[in-house]
Amino acid sequence: MEITYELIKPLIVKEEDGEHNMIKLAFKTEEMVAPLETVAVMVPDQDELMKNAMKMAGMSAAAGAAVSGIAGMAGSALGSLGSQAVNMAGSAVTSNMMDPSKLMQGSSGDAARQKAIVTAFQGLAQFFSYDETQKKWTYKG
Repeated sequence: MEITYELIKPLIVKEEDGEHNMIKLAFKTEEMVAPLETVAVMVPDQDELMKNAMKMAGMSAAAGAAVSGIAGMAGSALGSLGSQAVNMAGSAVTSNMMDPSKLMQGSSGDAARQKAIVTAFQGLAQFFSYDETQKKWTYKG
């Protein structure tokens, strides 16, 4: 049996957005006293990851070029101390542009979210059983 979002949707008693593309989840059947909790992580596909990396690299290169130009002008006007200050500020700007959490931002659409939830449930699937005839989940715990 293929596990789909629609199939496990009745088990979901908590679905909260967390930090860094995480979704806090809890699954529970009628007979369970307490739900089983887990976390889903929305991860970008390979194409989206490469697109984000190229976009950030381009932004970083453009900022670096601008900082180099400003540093050259500051160096002419203020000497080496002014040039060093501008270079340090530029390094902070470009390093902030290559933030790994921004790089890993995944699709925020429903399909990506549902896929992440199904993947997270598969880690707990051993505790549940689906009765095809009754169209109902039971807890095997």
